[in-house]
Amino acid sequence: MDANLLHISYEGGILEDPWAEPEQDMWRWSVYPENAPDKATRLRIAAG
Repeated sequence: MDANLLHISYEGGILEDPWAEPEQDMWRWSVYPENAPDKATRLRIAAG
């Protein structure tokens, strides 16, 4: 795992197997899709 201010990249290991599911600890900046809420969250971002 290589993390910086903009993103986290994962390389090698379990990701080399296309049939393997991602490990739970890979979800650092987001939520595991099955644990995500069913309803969308809307944000309004205003300048200045």
